[in-house]
Amino acid sequence: MDKIEQKIKNKICQANKEYYTYEVAQGFEDTIYNTKLHLLFDEIKKNLHKEDNKVIEIGCGSGRITKFLYKQEKIKQIYCLDLSENMLKVLKSKLNQEELKKAFFICEDATNYFRRCQNKFDIIIISSALHHIYDYLELLNFCSQKLNERGFIYIYDEPLPINHNGYLNRLISYWDMSFNEERRLRKYCYFIYGLINFISPIFKIKFFRKIKKKLQDDEEGGKYIDYWAYKKEKINLNKIMEIFEKNEIKIIRCEKYTGDYSTKLSSKIANFFKIKDVFYLVGAKEN
Repeated sequence: MDKIEQKIKNKICQANKEYYTYEVAQGFEDTIYNTKLHLLFDEIKKNLHKEDNKVIEIGCGSGRITKFLYKQEKIKQIYCLDLSENMLKVLKSKLNQEELKKAFFICEDATNYFRRCQNKFDIIIISSALHHIYDYLELLNFCSQKLNERGFIYIYDEPLPINHNGYLNRLISYWDMSFNEERRLRKYCYFIYGLINFISPIFKIKFFRKIKKKLQDDEEGGKYIDYWAYKKEKINLNKIMEIFEKNEIKIIRCEKYTGDYSTKLSSKIANFFKIKDVFYLVGAKEN
């Protein structure tokens, strides 16, 4: 990694640390919901073949998936990895003494951890976290190598490329953000930004592109928090599959679906137009 890439990665890490410190302080960490989590839970339960599974959850946050893992008798060790110390503190506070006995907490950049760790895992889970990681392909290569035979890797709720959905997705996403924003000026900025994102690629109006650039610059922090969600290319599903194939991991499920929005109106519009803006992937390491 060269100096420029390292600088971007450092900005991403810092922006995420600051954002999730704020989120915990405001009590937002438990307001996140996802109506498709049952897909992940059902798949994990179905694939618990061993009696003593060792699991690592990358980007565990405050534990909306972790709590489910502790209820599974066949899971004996759970490694909870997150960049935010505050999120890990919240997670620890939710666990009882028995659950804490099989818990390991790691506050570190995921790629750095996997680069040096000696452990191997039966299950690796990455949920809504991959797009926060600059060197996510390198991370997945390490994860593939740290997966035991007959182990499973789950990548859940990650953004698809914008050209998969068209620009309607941009319009709905930014309008959804505007509905939730309490600051009036920022609310209008998101609303206008969504409209500009929708019409400027169609009409190629230079004036709109200038306004769009100015608003993008204002959202510098957000661009680093959700780095690959802001980038046009997003998470590259084909490259992920190439890495899995190279490491003899078979894709057993790949599903594209409509992600959750924070307002019912946005969700209804997205579902009506059948916008597939996120994906879910399950890989299995063969014998």
